[in-house]
Amino acid sequence: MTDTSNADRAAAPVTVPSDLAGVAGRYLRYAPLVVVSTAICLALAGGLTYLQKPMYTAVATVQYNPQKAQVGREATATEDSGTRDSTVDTQAEVLASPTLALAVVDALHLERDPDFNEALKGGGKPGAPTDPTQVREAIATTLLTHQHAKRVGQTMLFEVTYTDANPKKAAQIANAFTDAYIADQIRQKLQAAKDSTNLLNSRMDDLRRQVQAAETAVQTFKARNNLLSSEGSTLTEQEISGLNQQLAVARVQEAEAKAQYSAGLRDMEGGRKGDSGGGALNSPVIASLRQQRAQVSRDLAALQSKYGPMHPQVINQKKALDDTDQAITEELGRLNANLRANVDVAQQRRASIESSIAGTRGQLVSGNAASVELGQLQRDADAAKTLYEAFLTRAKETTAQQATAQADARIDSPAAPPSHPSSPNVAINLFLGLVLGGGIGIGIAFFIERWNVRLSTMDEVERRLNVAYLAGLPTLASSIKKPTTKSPTEAIIKHPLSSFAEGFRGLGTALVHGESAGSVKVIALTSALPGEGKTTTSICLARVTAMGGTRVLLMDCDLRRRSATATMAPHATIGLIEVLEGKATLDQALVEDAESGAFFLPIGKDAHLAKSPISSPAFDALLTELRNRFDLVLIDTAPVLPVVDTRILSQKVDALALIVKWRSTPLRAVQAAIHQIEAVDGIVSGVALSLIDLNAQARSGYGDPHYYYRDFKGYYLE
Repeated sequence: MTDTSNADRAAAPVTVPSDLAGVAGRYLRYAPLVVVSTAICLALAGGLTYLQKPMYTAVATVQYNPQKAQVGREATATEDSGTRDSTVDTQAEVLASPTLALAVVDALHLERDPDFNEALKGGGKPGAPTDPTQVREAIATTLLTHQHAKRVGQTMLFEVTYTDANPKKAAQIANAFTDAYIADQIRQKLQAAKDSTNLLNSRMDDLRRQVQAAETAVQTFKARNNLLSSEGSTLTEQEISGLNQQLAVARVQEAEAKAQYSAGLRDMEGGRKGDSGGGALNSPVIASLRQQRAQVSRDLAALQSKYGPMHPQVINQKKALDDTDQAITEELGRLNANLRANVDVAQQRRASIESSIAGTRGQLVSGNAASVELGQLQRDADAAKTLYEAFLTRAKETTAQQATAQADARIDSPAAPPSHPSSPNVAINLFLGLVLGGGIGIGIAFFIERWNVRLSTMDEVERRLNVAYLAGLPTLASSIKKPTTKSPTEAIIKHPLSSFAEGFRGLGTALVHGESAGSVKVIALTSALPGEGKTTTSICLARVTAMGGTRVLLMDCDLRRRSATATMAPHATIGLIEVLEGKATLDQALVEDAESGAFFLPIGKDAHLAKSPISSPAFDALLTELRNRFDLVLIDTAPVLPVVDTRILSQKVDALALIVKWRSTPLRAVQAAIHQIEAVDGIVSGVALSLIDLNAQARSGYGDPHYYYRDFKGYYLE
């Protein structure tokens, strides 16, 4: 018999996309493992914390301010942040230097401290330092392992910490480091100032002699080359400067004279009467003649309007006007002659000054070579003087620094003996234990989930096996609060309306009605491995189906274990093998279950000695008879992987259900069982998960119908 639906599923695998809820649901099942791992790590963290020796950390704060050392100088521009940060970080390293550690050893006489001596001697072990220098260096190294200096954020503050089992000693050593740091800065400043003073003094006498020699050479050269100067310039230069000023004035006067003369010429050429500028504007004669002409013009106009142009008085008046114009013209000519004379005088004066300047410049040019040499001598003298003054100023500043030497840092707050230990930190240790335990638990859960996959939900069955999901069969304890019996096969009878019984009804419905209607009458139930609840499932399914009014037969075909027989008919002496061999009739071997009405065909004790009973023609004839006499035949078979009986039987049944223990049977084992059945052209109708903990499934079984168990569990009666 072929299974069309299974062939279709094999051709088109079912792929269900993963989502966050599904991932969370799969990993939530490992919550107990994570809790146990976390509890163990917390206990270990607590135990280690309890065993650790309390240590105390004292903190001293130092403020760094390098501008305090600039005695006698003006404040310089603020350095950029990068340079400042580098300087501050360097000082933090100085605070943790071996030099300061040695200074602390000497200041506190730690070589005589019993704690340090005991630690160095190591209980008398060989190889401990004995030389005093080596002892000091060893103690300094020990100090640096417990001391730490760091910058506080982006500020100019440092924190100097020291950790010790004795809080007072921790504060004492922390303060000793800061004191040694301040003292070392003052010592370095004094030494630097002393070295600078010695160097400056050795150079002062030489520079003084160089300045005197340079200034003497300048004065001698000036006297020899007549280059004496006044107010910063030579006498020749001062003379040229005065002549240049006179030349500028002469050129302005010449320009004014030329302008007045040009204006007068324009009056003469244009027939004007001295009203366009020039010297006529300032001449009283011209002004009087113009007034006279204006009066004559008015009289002429009055006569013309009264007598006409040909009247004798009009003619006489016109002649008077012409005479006046002639007088003005003659006066303008005289004034223009004077203006021309002024132009000539101005030109002569300007030429005379230019001649004087040319002569003086000749004298200046003749002394240029001497001036160049004088300039070089003067620059040499100025340079020597400037260098001498700089050294003199620096010498004074260095002397002042020696008298007022201050450190670049100050102690902002000294260390005080701490009142609480800095380690062990209970909260941090427990937090680390919590994180570590949780991480280990999650890692183990991830490893288990990836390495050895177990089936848990309908989604996993269909996605990983590509077979139908038949049903989920719960455990008795998780599906019934107070069962009246501990036997699952008896609970079917005593709690027929519970979720426990409903799981088996669902399995029967999926097997009978999942294929073509009326075609499924013989059903085999098997598993990949022993102990997966196959026999219990077979008995419960037979009973719950019979209680529903179906004529059901359960046949035990597990020739080796006989588990169903041990439950349903433990004292049976005849059964399947006897019927197949003809030693007994079917009716003689059948046992009726009085509680449910189901029939049972057991197996005798020596059934495993029979020679291939399932592959015999007698077995085929028996199945034909059972199909005719019963509505449903259930066969409890042996596990697939250990023996081959089920593979042979899978070819003879209408449906085969593979029972897989929930979260227990490895996926590879289930896949191997399906492969072995299909290798002999058998059928696998689907997979049923057995022994499901409904409470756990409701918490973490996303993708399974029982994930919603809390929503519908009130629907059942116990």
